[in-house]
Amino acid sequence: MNTHITQRSVEAAEPPASGYVILFDDKLDGFGLRVTAAGTKSFVLNYRVANGDKRRCTIGKWPKWTAYAARDEAAIVLLPAINKKGADPVRDKKALREEPTLADLEELEKKAKAGEPLNLTAEDAKTLLDAGAKLEREALGQKEPKDNAPIPKKSIN
Repeated sequence: MNTHITQRSVEAAEPPASGYVILFDDKLDGFGLRVTAAGTKSFVLNYRVANGDKRRCTIGKWPKWTAYAARDEAAIVLLPAINKKGADPVRDKKALREEPTLADLEELEKKAKAGEPLNLTAEDAKTLLDAGAKLEREALGQKEPKDNAPIPKKSIN
């Protein structure tokens, strides 16, 4: 049975004995409140990607996110992107986590200065060059180059 998710219904939601339960909204398909046995409450959105696979993304935890803000995020930002542009917030978040960090670049720089082998594939080297250029642009407050603009390449050795 679905229920309208409001601040009052979120506050009243009881944790299950074990695992978690998701209370789905009666107005917005896929939008729900996940309540864990530990009492953690998070807003979630179930959706399908272009190939039909099911996904669930976490919008945020309550009380940092209100029911109203989470519903708006789902209805105004996430669902239109998923439906019209084929976006996949779960895939995008995973890809962002896998991007090289500044610490990764610093570690490679230390190895290169010490003369240690870097053991990088050509693809890894290009990714790191692109990430380094992006970090440099961000540090200098520059905008992202246009698709046809050359990205400055620097040697990582």
